[in-house]
Amino acid sequence: MSIINKSDIPAMINKHGIEARRLLELPGITFVHIELKPGEKIDRHSAEGDAFFFVLEGTGTLYYGMDDVAVTRDTLVRSQAGNLHGWHNTSDSLMRILAIKL
Repeated sequence: MSIINKSDIPAMINKHGIEARRLLELPGITFVHIELKPGEKIDRHSAEGDAFFFVLEGTGTLYYGMDDVAVTRDTLVRSQAGNLHGWHNTSDSLMRILAIKL
């Protein structure tokens, strides 16, 4: 068994310029905690593999394909490989997302 506390993982600035923590990386799966401050966004981009995103806290906009979708806490999103996706924290509070990359 492994117990991992987010606060024990050093923050990094990811390729999108956003603070993130790589919580766990195993063959075929990576867990990343993403924090978007008010107004921050991750522009539309595609990924090589499938990914799941779970909104832990906050509200904002999910960019998916060419659509903009309002999301709130407790929302799960599945993004298939090659699909455009991105995020925008449109609120005045922190938005936290758990990304599970396959």
